[in-house]
Amino acid sequence: MQAAHPEEWRSKQEGSGAVRELFVTVLPESETRVHPDMQTSIYALAGLLVVMASVFLTEYSWPNQQRTRTFYEMSAATFPMYLMWLGRGSKFRRGATWIALIYMAVVALMAWVLPLFPGQPRLGPIYNPVTHFVSLPFPLLLVVPALSVRVSPEIAIVPAASIRSAPRSEERAQPTSTSRKPPTPAGRGSPTPPGQSGRGRASDRPAPAVAAAPPPADREIRVTMVNDTTGPAQAVVRLEVPAGWTVTPPDQTVKFEREDESMTVRFLARPGPATAPGEYHIRAIASANGKSFTRGYQAIEYPHIRRYHIYAEADTMLKVIDVRIQPNLTVGYIMGVGDQVPPAIEQLGAKVEMIGAEDLAWGNLSRFDAIVTGVRAYERRDDLRANNRRLLEYINDGGTVIVQYNKFEFNDAQYGPYPAKVSQNRITDENAPATILAPHDPIFTTPNEIGEAAWKNWVQERGLYFLGEKDSRYKDLVRMEDNFTYNKGPKTGALVEATYGRGRWVYVGLGLWRQLPVGTDGAYQLLANLISLGRAPGVASR
Repeated sequence: MQAAHPEEWRSKQEGSGAVRELFVTVLPESETRVHPDMQTSIYALAGLLVVMASVFLTEYSWPNQQRTRTFYEMSAATFPMYLMWLGRGSKFRRGATWIALIYMAVVALMAWVLPLFPGQPRLGPIYNPVTHFVSLPFPLLLVVPALSVRVSPEIAIVPAASIRSAPRSEERAQPTSTSRKPPTPAGRGSPTPPGQSGRGRASDRPAPAVAAAPPPADREIRVTMVNDTTGPAQAVVRLEVPAGWTVTPPDQTVKFEREDESMTVRFLARPGPATAPGEYHIRAIASANGKSFTRGYQAIEYPHIRRYHIYAEADTMLKVIDVRIQPNLTVGYIMGVGDQVPPAIEQLGAKVEMIGAEDLAWGNLSRFDAIVTGVRAYERRDDLRANNRRLLEYINDGGTVIVQYNKFEFNDAQYGPYPAKVSQNRITDENAPATILAPHDPIFTTPNEIGEAAWKNWVQERGLYFLGEKDSRYKDLVRMEDNFTYNKGPKTGALVEATYGRGRWVYVGLGLWRQLPVGTDGAYQLLANLISLGRAPGVASR
C-alpha cells in the first residue's frame, strides 16, 4: 500500500477538522460575527444529520410500526438529543427549530419526488409489485405553528333564489361560541291516533298559517382554533369574504388558558344581493401578537397507521346553485351507515327530521312530504327491516319514499312494493353519458329542469349497486354506459320508480350521497326534485 505524503495527510486532517469544529466547538456568543453563509451551512448540515438519524430509525418508524412502544422509545431517545445538541451548539436563535424544519423539508421532498421515478427491486422476494422508487415515510411533525385554524363546513350551498329575498343577517340571532341545537327527532311523544296505522291524509296535517318564505341565504361558518403555544394566548378571528358580502359578527376574540386548548366560534356569512351562481371562497384569519395565522391541520389516525397531521388553508367554499324546491317541505330521514345527505336537504330549505325506531314502529309518518332512507339503511337498520310494511302503507296513502343504494341485504326479503333485486351493476366513469328515458317525469321537470348540464362535474363515479332483476311495474328512468373495457354495455337500474297506491317508491343507485358533499350542481337539482315529488303537479295529495 502506498503511503500518503505527510503534507497531503496533514491537509486532509485539517479539512476534516473544519467540519468537526463546525459542530463540536462552541461558536462565538455574538451572532453578528458569523457570516450568513456559515449560518446557512450549519443549518443545512445539521438538518442532514437529523435526516441520517431518521434513516437509522426506519425499521421502527414505518407507519405500521408507529403505534408500538419501540417506536416511541427510539424516537424519544434520538430526535430530542440531536436537536438539543445541534441547536445549542449552533448558538443561533431558534437553531433547533430551523434544523427540524430542514429535516422535515428534505424528507418530505424525497417522499414527493422519488415516487415519480421508475424503479424495480433487485432483491427478492417482493410480495407487492414495485414499479417506482419507494421513499421514506412522511417526516415526523417536529414543528407546529402557534395557532391552528380550521373552517367548517368544507362546502356550504345557497339556492340562488334565496339571496335577494332572505332576511338580512342582522335580523337573525347573532351566533355565539356554543354549539347549535341538533334537529329534534321525529315523532317522539306523538303516537299514532287510534284507528290509524301510522299514516294519514294531507287534511290530517295543520295548514301553514302564512305563505311560504324562501330559505335563508346566510350560512353559518365555524372556525376552530387550537393553541399550540406553551401557555395562555389570545387571538382575534375574522372572516375574509368577497366584496359586498356581510359577516355577523365582524370579528371575535378568543382567549386560551393553556396549551392544546381548542375553541370554536361561529359567524353568519351572507352573499351580496348581486351574487351570481358560482363558487366563492371564505377564509378565516386569526391574529395574535402581530402575526396572522391562516392554516390548520386535520389529524388522521387509525389503528394500523400512525397519527398524521394534514395541513391546509383555513378556507371554505360557499357555492350558489340555481336550484329550487317546493315550499314548506318536511322530510323524514332514516340514517343508514352514515352520510351527509340530511345537511344537504336542509341547505335546500327543507326541514329534516331523523326517524328512529319508535317512529318506524308507531309514529305518525303522514306529516312527512317525503321519507328518505340513507345509504345501505337496510343493511344497518334492523328496525327498518322489521317495520318496512309501514313505509309501504305510507306510500299507499300518497307518500313518497326515496331509497338510496343498498347492498345484497336488500335481497333477503321484498322491501320494495314489488319484487326486485339489487345487482352488482355500476357505472364507474363519472363522465359516462346519461340518457333520460322518461323526460316528462316530474323527477326531471319539477321544480328543476334536468338536462345535460346536470350530469357534468360529477366525481369518482355515477353510481353503484343498481336495481337489477325486477317486476315489470318498476320503471327505469335513466340509462348509462361505461367506457371501460370490463364494464361494457348499457346499464339501467340507477334511477327506478314505481307507483304504489297513491304514492311513489324511488330507488336511487346514483351516488348523490357522494356528489352532495362536494357541491355537484346536478346532484342538488335531482335531490330537490325527488323530495318535491309529493307536491308535483298531477300527483295525488295525501
